[in-house]
Amino acid sequence: KFTFLPKKGKNSVPNPGVVTAPAVIRNFVKVDNLTAEQYQAFKSSENLLWINGPAGAGKSVILCGRIIKLVQLNEDNKVVLFKFGGKGNNCQLYQSALKNADVEYQDTSMS
Repeated sequence: KFTFLPKKGKNSVPNPGVVTAPAVIRNFVKVDNLTAEQYQAFKSSENLLWINGPAGAGKSVILCGRIIKLVQLNEDNKVVLFKFGGKGNNCQLYQSALKNADVEYQDTSMS
């Protein structure tokens, strides 16, 4: 289980635990740096992760990176992603990252 903590205000001291994001996240999700917790979540070898955190903590960034990495490891790998619909649901982040990585996907919306 990973819990991403909220930032402590706009003028917070830079986190000394910030690391350069892995290439898959930099190149396809377009995020250059991760916190130590985000990096741990991305690099985890666990098949099932519980990632918890407030809005803007980077949960979707990590998920996009892990999906792309999984598909790139073996083109036969299939991923099913369930996400909330509606305003502010990060659809554009997923679509952009998957398109940048040339990952085929099908978006099926339930009305």
